[in-house]
Amino acid sequence: FTAQMKEELFHAQKIYDYVSQQGAKVDLEAIEEPSQDFSSVTDLFEKTLEHEKKVTGMIRDLVDLAAQEKDEETEKFLQWFVKEQMEEEATPAGILKKLENKAEGGISEVDSELSKRVFNLPS
Repeated sequence: FTAQMKEELFHAQKIYDYVSQQGAKVDLEAIEEPSQDFSSVTDLFEKTLEHEKKVTGMIRDLVDLAAQEKDEETEKFLQWFVKEQMEEEATPAGILKKLENKAEGGISEVDSELSKRVFNLPS
């Protein structure tokens, strides 16, 4: 989760920088704290996938708005995030699949894989 947190901070900074470069003022406001209560590891990743799908929808709404406003530059910028969200959704979906298939190691396999994950800045 540390690697994921670093990736999400990178995404936030990317949006912040873009908005600033467009000459707009960025107002950062508090967001609702995500739930910390999970009944199981499976529940954790189901809620993670649900959240990522919500984020994907929000980004797609921004893409639609940029298209309506004929702001091709912003629409192109946001398309990077749409593509990134495919990975963001695939990760918990893949973990859920592995957790379902306990014969292949289940949680031990997932734990081992995730412990090796590192965040590398995209080029």
